[in-house]
Amino acid sequence: MYDTFWLPHDARHRKLGMKHSVEQIIRNSGHKVEIAPKMLKVDSLNAVRMVMPNCYFDEDKCEDGLNGLRHYRYKIIEGQLSSEPIHDWASDYADAFATFAVSRKNNKPKAGSSAGKLARKISQWAESAPGLGWMA
Repeated sequence: MYDTFWLPHDARHRKLGMKHSVEQIIRNSGHKVEIAPKMLKVDSLNAVRMVMPNCYFDEDKCEDGLNGLRHYRYKIIEGQLSSEPIHDWASDYADAFATFAVSRKNNKPKAGSSAGKLARKISQWAESAPGLGWMA
């Protein structure tokens, strides 16, 4: 069961040859849709850093996504990391997770809900876990 589909900021755009945007297609199927705010890359990465310690991943079901996050990297120019990440297969996974991170700030679980209870348990676990930084 799904409540809300959070889509990236460009989901309103129609692609060449498409009659409807991704947002319209999902709305037309009867689902609630929200669009994540467009942010600078550095701000979306900071949102990821903030939410990552509170996340739990199923190693088997999330294997592809975790592999993508592990391989996300920046360009190296003259021996220095640039401010631009490499746009390859891993960046799609990282962008998807960043969309989750920035939309998560706008979609906190209600205090009494099962999602809220799970979020509190995960948060308590993260506080006792060693550093779980990402792209630090």
